[in-house]
Amino acid sequence: MLNVFLLTGIVASITACSNDSNVATVQEQKVKGKIENPVTSKFDASSAIPSNYKKKIEMNGLESVRGKVKKVSDGDTYVVVVDKDSLSKTKVIDEKERQIKIRALLLDTPESVKPNYPVQAYGKEASKFAKSLLEGKDVEIVFDKGEKKDHYGRYLAYVFCDGKLIQEEIIKEGFGIISYVKKPNTTFFDELQKVELQAKSKKNGVWSIPDYVDENKHKLNRKDAAA
Repeated sequence: MLNVFLLTGIVASITACSNDSNVATVQEQKVKGKIENPVTSKFDASSAIPSNYKKKIEMNGLESVRGKVKKVSDGDTYVVVVDKDSLSKTKVIDEKERQIKIRALLLDTPESVKPNYPVQAYGKEASKFAKSLLEGKDVEIVFDKGEKKDHYGRYLAYVFCDGKLIQEEIIKEGFGIISYVKKPNTTFFDELQKVELQAKSKKNGVWSIPDYVDENKHKLNRKDAAA
């Protein structure tokens, strides 16, 4: 009889260990799944967009979509993997599109990767700064009221990440300027103009080079400023 009790105890112990192991394995798989599929994980949009911008977005009825930045091509162009669960928030993007190229609205940064074109002053710095802000990060892509794509087929949008408007951060550092101003895609023009004036007064980045910026045309004098 004693042997029977001992055998029963051993079997029960083995079963318990096996169950614990299975639970641990399932938990590991869940954690692993979250890491391998970050785009489908919970996204806190409230942390991506500051309250003052959020209010303007709501007042103007602007559409948006969530995603994760896969690649920063240069200072103003990014590749984003779209969060499929957020596609219901907009009619701008087709449901079949899971990866889109974004051209930052109202922003132009010096060239750094354009084929057959010399790298411009502050071009590499602009790209490096954009990468530090965006690469691998969750973002909220907000479309304005006008055209949604440029002539290259890139989506025109404002990019919010970690509670900041990316266009604002780049312009503030002098790594880009306000450009391609075309109504009604100007919802955040005033906010960007404010930080651009600050960058100019401090001679940050492109503003440190005489005649680099053509303020009348909102353009960089590319030939004069090419490295």
